[in-house]
Parts: sequence; C-alpha cells; structure tokens
Amino acid sequence: MKKYRSLTGRLTFTISAIVLGIFTIIVLINFWITRSNLLKDAHTNARNISELTVSLIQQELLRVELPTTNLAELLKQDHLDLDEIAIMLQMLTTNNHRIPGGFAVYFDQILPAQGSQPRLLVYDNGKLSDTNHPVLTERLQEWAERLKTNNNPFWSEAYKIDQSSEFSVAYLVPANLGVNDSTHVSGLIGIELRLNWLREVIEKQNLQQKHYVFILSKTGKPLVRPGGDANYDSDIYETAKKLNNPDLVMLADNMLAGRSGFATLDGVFDNFNSVVYYMPVSQNSWSVAVVFPKRNLLGNLYITTTLVAFTGIIGFILIIITIIFITRRLTRPLQQLSESALEIGQGNFTVEMPSIAINDEVMVLKDSIETMQTELQSYIRNLLATERYKERLESELRVAHQIQMGYLRNDFTAFCANRNFGIIATLKSARHISGDFYDFFDVNEHTVCFAMGDVAGKGIPAALYMAIALTLTRSAAYSTQSLSLIVGKINEILVSQNKNAVFTTFFIGLLDTRTGEIIFCNAGHNYPYLLQQGELYEVKATHGPALGVMDQVSFKTGQLKLNAKDKLVLFTNGVTDAKNTENLFFEKDNLEDALTNGAAADIHELMDDLLQRLHKFTGSQPPSDDIAVLALQWNGTLNT
Repeated sequence: MKKYRSLTGRLTFTISAIVLGIFTIIVLINFWITRSNLLKDAHTNARNISELTVSLIQQELLRVELPTTNLAELLKQDHLDLDEIAIMLQMLTTNNHRIPGGFAVYFDQILPAQGSQPRLLVYDNGKLSDTNHPVLTERLQEWAERLKTNNNPFWSEAYKIDQSSEFSVAYLVPANLGVNDSTHVSGLIGIELRLNWLREVIEKQNLQQKHYVFILSKTGKPLVRPGGDANYDSDIYETAKKLNNPDLVMLADNMLAGRSGFATLDGVFDNFNSVVYYMPVSQNSWSVAVVFPKRNLLGNLYITTTLVAFTGIIGFILIIITIIFITRRLTRPLQQLSESALEIGQGNFTVEMPSIAINDEVMVLKDSIETMQTELQSYIRNLLATERYKERLESELRVAHQIQMGYLRNDFTAFCANRNFGIIATLKSARHISGDFYDFFDVNEHTVCFAMGDVAGKGIPAALYMAIALTLTRSAAYSTQSLSLIVGKINEILVSQNKNAVFTTFFIGLLDTRTGEIIFCNAGHNYPYLLQQGELYEVKATHGPALGVMDQVSFKTGQLKLNAKDKLVLFTNGVTDAKNTENLFFEKDNLEDALTNGAAADIHELMDDLLQRLHKFTGSQPPSDDIAVLALQWNGTLNT
C-alpha cells in the first residue's frame, strides 16, 4: 500500500523551515552589522582615549617642565647660594602633591674628577638636606654623561627614590650654579614626578572598566600596565618572549619608534583577543596604548544575540504550534474528503460526503466529488446494464457461431467415402461469426458442386450476407441451367437485396467424378492453385466481377481437367493477409511455399501443414480477417 505524507506535516515543515531560515539570516546579519559597528566604535574610542590620555600627560609634564626651565634660566642671571636654591625648590614642590621634591647638583666640571663627589642639595617631602643621596648619586653619572653629549633638558627613566614601592621620574635641566661663565654648565636642576598620578589619569578615563591603558617608557619598560603595578625590571620584549607572541613584538617596535596606529593582539590581556590603538607622548618619547578586549566589546552583543535567539526559539515554537493548529483546522475537511474519496475508490459509491461550513475551494472540491459520485453511480448502472447486454450478445453470438458452423458442412469423410475424390475445408472466424463460407454437395450421381465465398467485411452483416449467398448456391437448378446462368441469377438476387453495398467474391465449380473435368466460374475471387505432378499453377481463366456489385453482368465459365492425384486449393484473403507481431503479411510466397512442400501428401496432410505454418507465422497476433481454405483431390477413374 502506498504511504501518504500528511499535508499538515508538510505545510508545517515547509513554513517552519522558511521562518527558521529567515530568522537565522536576520540574527546573523544583525550580529555581523552590530559587531562591525562595535569594532568600528572601538577603533574610534581607542583613538580618542589615547589622544585624551596623551593630552593629560603632556599637560602634567608641562607643569613640571615650565617652572624647572624657568628656575634654570633664573640661575643663569642671578648668582644664588644653596640656601636660596633650596627655597626655590621648596616653592616648586609645595603646591603640587604629585611633585614630592627636587634637587640641585653642583659639579666642579661637567663630569667630576675620578673619586670626587658632586655636591648635592635635595629637597624631599618638605625636608632639605645637603648631603649625598644614595639613589640620586647612583644616577648622577648617567645624567652627567648625557649632559656632556647633549646639553638639553630631558626626562629620566623611572627609579625609586626611597624604599617605598612608588616610582618617580625626574625632569632634568642643565644650570649654572654660582658660576660667572654662563656658557659653562656646572650643574643641573631636577624635579621629581611620582608615577602614581598616571594611574589616576587613566582611572578617570576608564570609569566603566571597559578598556586598559599601558604606557611604555622610551626604553620599552612599562610605566603603567593593565592588571597591576609596573615591573621596571622587565621590558615589553621580555614579556613578548615569555608569551611567544610576535604581534606583541611588532607592537613594541612601532610604539618605541614613536608611531601611531591600530593593532590586534591575541591572548595577551586576560587571554582574550584585543584591539589596540597606540600613539607617542612627544615630550619624553613615552608611548600610550589603549586596549579594548573584544570580550568587553562583544560581551553584550553575545548576550543580546543569545537573548534574541532564545526569544526567537520561543516565537518559533509558538509559530509551529499556531501553524499546526491552523493547518489542521484547514486540512481537516480535506482529510475527510480524502477518506470519502478513498471509500469511493474502493467501490462504496453511496458514502456520505462530510459537511463543509466555509464556502471556499474545499467546498468546490466537495461539490465536484459529489458530482463525480453521482456520475459514477450512473456510470456503474449503465456499465452493469451494458455488461449484461454484452453478455447476452456474447451468448447470442456464440449461438450464432454454432449455428453458422453447423450450417457449413464438415462431414468430409462421410461425403467422400467409397468415392474417387476427397474434399477437406476449414474456416476460422476473426470474430464470433464469419463472412467467409465454403460448400460442397452432389448435383447428381456423377457431379459434385464445390464453392467458396468471401463477403466484404466481418461480423454479423457479413455473416447474414454469407447465409443468403450460401442458400442461393445450394438452391440453384444445376441440372437444368448452365453454371454461368446460375451465377448470374445469384448475382441479380444479391444486387436487388444489397442496400448496404455489401458484396462477395465467389468461386464455384462442378466436378465430373468420372472424368476429373471441372467446369468453374470465378466472380472476383482469389485464383485457386492447382497441384499437378508436383508443380503448382494458378488457375486464372474466367475471372469476373464480384457478386452483388452490379446487375446485368454475364459471367463466363472455364474448364479444367484433373489427372489422378491432382489437387485444387481454394482460399480467401484471410490467408495471405494474415499478420504477425512485426506487422508483416503471410502473402502468396509463404502460401505457395507451403503448398509446394505438401504437394506429395494427401489433402489432409496438406491442410494440416498449411495451418501449422500459418499459426507459427502469426504467433500470438489475433487474426485480422476470416480465414477459409478448401482442398479438392481427384484420385482418378474408379474400376467397375
């Protein structure tokens, strides 16, 4: 049994697949656009934050640079002693909590002699000392070396001023300390700046904790870094080496080269991908980088997308439920109609149709099925009546066939017993009854009449016409009238009764059993074949028009002398026009071949051989025309 798929299921699956596909596309497009916009905003924000951070740093550095430079210029003009310098240092550092102190260094020359110590005045956290300071003294050699090569102010590297964890940087300006020659640098002025103010600046810009800022010194050491205090013992290259991250190395190269731009780092900050914008601080060659972890940028996007997806799934489930409810409601009448149609298909033509409340296409379908149901009932009634009529007609035709076959003679053996000739004939109808016929009977003691006809057409009309022709043949006065006159009278009677223009070919012969002479008349029939001493001849004499076509026709007769064992074979068109499954005809060649091969046998074997060849040729192909064959053999004069 064929398996059917539910219309509700197919509609639900199709619509759900379309809705799910559209929703998925919308979510993906929204995610992609939002993600692109967030990353674009992150680039803009990183640039803005970097520029703002650099600007704040520069402002703070200027607060140190300007007064320090002014103090150095003042020292060039006025000869101040150490006490006056100390007062000036105190004034610079008192009003700014980010500046814990300053110092002045006096050199006897630009670099102190071997073993000599510079004179150092330090003001630190409100205390003034004129002594060697271990931290500063340690760096004086480096600073003095730089002053020798470049007599310009500069910012120092970060260092610890005491044992605390805080780091400082110093802005160093060359100065004349109590020396008349202004061209000779005899010392420097330095102002310290605590680096914790950098973190304060950064924290003010990052109230929502969505980005990181790290600052590199000109040597690559972190002044400020995400996640904790700076470690000045390592630089960014050491960190990149530990992380095995070439992107971080490239970022460090660009930052230390004073470039600006964007970079992407993978797995550096909290092991997440990050977007980085970096730019330099012009005064001291620092570089500021603002880091936006994509986790912070896209976290809300993922949450929003998840919520949208969850909401979409809930909506999708509701849509499926709604679709199932609606489609079931809409397809229920269709299902009922389908069940009714199935009942009708199984033969229950009286099944009641379901009621349809809505006047729509389903109602039209119901009306159509009801109309079909009514027409099927009428058709079945007519078909049953037709079948009964057909059965009755088939029965009548079978009876008619039996009557027709009974009307034809088949007492060949009895008719020819103890006589010097033999006759055998066969008739196969294309339908129940035939239009072909044959006949033989005694005219007198020494004369036998034999005949064959082929009525044009098949079926009942041809059979009725055949019966008339056969009756006229049997009722003729052969003892008192010539054969040509008898055939002419038969033709006149058939023409007078032939309103439907039916005709028949006709061959009739009179055999004198004593001499073997035959007088015959051929009215449009196939030429008979004569088998004489193994040779085959066509008897073509006296061929006239068929019977029933026109009146006032004179028919001629012919004569034929048979020798002992000669055979005369009559046949109708059904033999040569028989077709096989390849639509080929049996034709005269096959007929002549069959008769020639059977020339030495008697007429019974000849007939059997011909019918077997004809059956082998046609196979399963039904006959297209009636087939009739008659064979006559004269055996010679009887000994008295």
